[in-house]
Amino acid sequence: ELLLSVVDKLNMVNDPEFNHALTHSWVGDAKGIYNEWLQKLLPNNSPPALSGSERQLGETLASLRSKVTFEPVPRARDIQITVTSRDNHKAATVANAIADAYITNHMGFAEQIMQQVHGYTGSHLIELGKDASQKAQVVAKFKNDHNIITGREAPLIQEQITQVSTDLINARAQLAALRGRYDTARNSDPETLAAVLGAQTINRLREQEAQIGAQRAALASNYVANNPTLGRLNAQYADVTRKIRQEAQRMVASLKSDIQSQEACVQSLTGRLAELHQQIGTTNDAMAMLIPLQRGADAAADMYDTYARTLRQTD
Repeated sequence: ELLLSVVDKLNMVNDPEFNHALTHSWVGDAKGIYNEWLQKLLPNNSPPALSGSERQLGETLASLRSKVTFEPVPRARDIQITVTSRDNHKAATVANAIADAYITNHMGFAEQIMQQVHGYTGSHLIELGKDASQKAQVVAKFKNDHNIITGREAPLIQEQITQVSTDLINARAQLAALRGRYDTARNSDPETLAAVLGAQTINRLREQEAQIGAQRAALASNYVANNPTLGRLNAQYADVTRKIRQEAQRMVASLKSDIQSQEACVQSLTGRLAELHQQIGTTNDAMAMLIPLQRGADAAADMYDTYARTLRQTD
């Protein structure tokens, strides 16, 4: 088809160099006699009847094909077209006509393809946009119904589990320490209770008790037992001892209250940790169902983007 367009453009049918029917020669006569002989010998294989102009066009095309070669240039994207002719100018004209016809034919074919692609993508773009939008809405609704958080806030539940676990370990350690102090304080005598409880109030009362005891011991050698001064010191000593016991009882009761409060804290943290584990388990199950929905939405969005980009490129 390419060479036929060149033959028509340059009117090569009327060129004796390419249409040998225009020149009389014994070779042409021999070919005619040979063809007639074949038709008689093989009547069932006779070629279709051709008009004179069709036969001349075919012979011109065959002659042109025998005089044209196409070769790729090494290490390049060029194609070298070589035309053999007795006239250099004619050879160049034919070669350039072949190149022009190829470019024109190729550009026309490319434009036709672009028009088809543009029309096809344009007709399907609206449908693809609706499909991508519907699938994105399905994904968004699924996330909202199952409280699924994605993006930068996705590790939030895991961070909460880590923090609650750390708080629970610390709370249990504090509870164990409080229980140990309570058991020791409950079974200790007043002499060692201050050291067990580590209370500054009791330590100060112990210091007062020791001072009053020292004063009473110093006066006991010089005064009789019913001396008013000794009686006053004995009363002060008894009062301090009573305050120490009351303070110790108060602190033991306070320890018991602290233990109850810490037990409630441990129980609350344990429940919260169980809720978070259940929540993350539910989220993982939902994520497993979300994956195919998200893949479908992503594929639809990618398809829409591809068609939109192709539509712009072929506009």
